[in-house]
Amino acid sequence: MTPRPLIDADRLWTRLMALAEIGATPAGGVNRQALSDGEIAAWRRVIGWDKKQV
Repeated sequence: MTPRPLIDADRLWTRLMALAEIGATPAGGVNRQALSDGEIAAWRRVIGWDKKQV
């Protein structure tokens, strides 16, 4: 029997895409340098997701 994955792939993809919007570059990459507004916004979003899990 194959164990069921513990990761919700759809939720993971959605969250990765949401993070990719913060600091997105025109070439399709991401630029969130240390201590920048973009990095702070990304951390706040991740922390917000964690708080919703409780």
